[in-house]
Amino acid sequence: TYLRSFDAPDAGSSVDARLQTDLLLALGIADWAQLEMDLPMVLHQRGTSLEGAGLVALPGASVGDLRLGARGTVLRTPRRGFGFGVGFDATIPTGREDALTTYGGGTYTPSVLGEYRGPRGITVATNLGYSVRPEVNLGEAIGGDVVPVRLAVRVPVAPRDAFSLFAELDAQASMVRGADSPVALRGGFRWQTRGGLVMQLWGGGSVISSIGLPTMQLGLSAAFAPMRRLRTCLLYTSDA
Repeated sequence: TYLRSFDAPDAGSSVDARLQTDLLLALGIADWAQLEMDLPMVLHQRGTSLEGAGLVALPGASVGDLRLGARGTVLRTPRRGFGFGVGFDATIPTGREDALTTYGGGTYTPSVLGEYRGPRGITVATNLGYSVRPEVNLGEAIGGDVVPVRLAVRVPVAPRDAFSLFAELDAQASMVRGADSPVALRGGFRWQTRGGLVMQLWGGGSVISSIGLPTMQLGLSAAFAPMRRLRTCLLYTSDA
């Protein structure tokens, strides 16, 4: 993922650009549950952080906060109709504060997941949660607990769902007085092979910006899962 320009201007810290990848492992259990582990890794970045009374260059590479997650199906989505599930995510502060790759403490987010499959394979998915996070105060930039909301739409444009378009809206309603409530949009292409390879190319950026939210994003992802285990759920894992 390529991220462009996110900062805390009142604190003097900023990331001008960042090239990041995520190592994501997921294990399905009995066709109704999934366990996940996600480790963000910054391959290269450019920017500055406030150290003492002056600014210093950010480390060029670092790891982020490790995320552990679980998903469970409550009502399975039929070929056409509604489905429902629950999820839980927790992060461990494995990142570095001097590299701006950690939130500074552990977080956890319970969530509910919904999906609707309509005619012609069009799928709409959403999740709603509550994210408990440490309160931070960087100058006038404030952060803490948020209510994350995500809405995604996928529209197949080729037989057997081999090629499709998707769009996502990602919003966070802050529960801390004076903190920002950012909104971001993403969109792109999804390609799926009969062998289980899934690739996505996407781009987007912030509509309402906030500290830690990039103004522009470009991403390429590749995943593999046996076809009998492959799901079309669009609920994207939380961003750092």
